[in-house]
Amino acid sequence: MHLTRAPDLMFALIGLYALLVELSYGLVLVSPLARRILPTAAFLMHIGIFVFQKLLFYDLVLVQLIFLDAMKVRDALMRGLVGATKGQVAYDGGPDCGIAPTNHAVAVQEAARQRLAWPLAVSGLMAVLLISWVHRVEFYPITTWTMYASRASEAVYTHVYARYEFGAVSRVYFADAIGALTGNRARIYLRTCFIPDDRLRCERFLGAVAAAYNRRPPSAGRVTQFEIKNWSWDFRAYPSEPGRAALTGHFLFDPARNASARR
Repeated sequence: MHLTRAPDLMFALIGLYALLVELSYGLVLVSPLARRILPTAAFLMHIGIFVFQKLLFYDLVLVQLIFLDAMKVRDALMRGLVGATKGQVAYDGGPDCGIAPTNHAVAVQEAARQRLAWPLAVSGLMAVLLISWVHRVEFYPITTWTMYASRASEAVYTHVYARYEFGAVSRVYFADAIGALTGNRARIYLRTCFIPDDRLRCERFLGAVAAAYNRRPPSAGRVTQFEIKNWSWDFRAYPSEPGRAALTGHFLFDPARNASARR
């Protein structure tokens, strides 16, 4: 909220920066110069997303390391650590010296293993991320972050309100109680609130969230009810009129009543 008075130009430039990074990122496959610039630019872009939107795309931050030359980093660190104590030792091959001669073949194999370790680790990370993206796995901390990606002309979104024991009603964000629900991870559970055959899953989820809130209730008191509203906005028909969104679903959840009903 502290940026609400910032000039529109600032947000336009931030959006333009993100757009250029996203559209040009494919150049890393063919351009050495792009491989030096764009991973850093993408890293900074996702840090900016975290700072401004509180959304951490940890996988997209870490994947930039695939372009890091780990051997150069290691060599630089080693030079800094042992450079001051580096010296030469004369060895005539005699048995009384106490220094075993270096086996060149073993040294080559060890160097090859070290060179393979980093690529294999990054490849394993990429494999895990690709599998989660293809199969849309949502199991913390793995996420596909599909967000609003869809071919539909309607944007469907959900608002959740909490009613407290002293009568106050306010918009509520589940991540305030359960950090693992940051972003839109709760959507897969909230959808089930409007599916009769799967509603028990929704009620168990909301019951867990209410319990987390009520462990340390705010000044308004304990949560006594959740109200979930689904809205649909046809942005192609009304691109500049989000107020035309229609209420398509409404669900009330009473934690105390549902807890007693399950006993």
